[in-house]
Amino acid sequence: MPALTLGPLALSLSAVFLLAGIIAAAVAALLIERKTKKRVEPFVWLALGVGLIAARAVFVLANLGAYSHDWPSVFYLWQDGYTPWAGAAAAGLIAIVAGIRTRRPVQLITPVALGTAVWFGLGLTAGLLASMHELPDIHLQNLEGEKITLSEFYGQPMVINLWATWCPPCRREMPVLAQAQQQNKDIHVIFINQREAAETVEQFFNAQDLTLENALQDPFAEVADHFGARAMPTTLFVDSSGRVRDSHMGELSRARLHQHIRNLKKLTLETKE
Repeated sequence: MPALTLGPLALSLSAVFLLAGIIAAAVAALLIERKTKKRVEPFVWLALGVGLIAARAVFVLANLGAYSHDWPSVFYLWQDGYTPWAGAAAAGLIAIVAGIRTRRPVQLITPVALGTAVWFGLGLTAGLLASMHELPDIHLQNLEGEKITLSEFYGQPMVINLWATWCPPCRREMPVLAQAQQQNKDIHVIFINQREAAETVEQFFNAQDLTLENALQDPFAEVADHFGARAMPTTLFVDSSGRVRDSHMGELSRARLHQHIRNLKKLTLETKE
């Protein structure tokens, strides 16, 4: 599972793809402006800005219930939570209108189209690659020391969280995942601690007053190594047959988690039909 890590800083793939699309559009606008000697860049940045706001706004509106518990997180723009088609449509509309008014539609639409293609293309490729992964047959253990394999959870979709007690984002998102576990009994929410002793995990749960099911240990971080997860937290979204359908690297917002869970449930219904 590739991710961009710069020392302690880790960016989710979706953030990397969005950033790549913005950079591609900006570079294209700069090159076109230099070649044509016509003002292009400010209009392209306007289109990109409106596109970002639209992508975030549509996502928030679609997940209002999740944001009702924490309204300030609506403005945490660094968190994953954008609707790509809404952003592309808004940016494209602004580029078309500005292009018509300035009589340079091709020069303005081209950078925006390129940025959108990069964003969508990378996301589609990552999704296809993720769906090729299956859960490894690795022996884990619960806090009582009993051996468990992930195949024992087959039959229901899974949300698998790779975490550690020393990881601040892991600690912040834990109550959100715990609530999701209580509210979605048709999905296994599994917590796999990486490289820590059972006593450390139990002390953390007691200090945070957390009662979790499916709390497992991975003493040698074999699951993380299998998927190439170089930063925590990392969360895997797995169908009932053990195939990884999506993943998220970094802290999960309540809204993004709910969206992933809805997608898993929808996939389960489609499979049964």
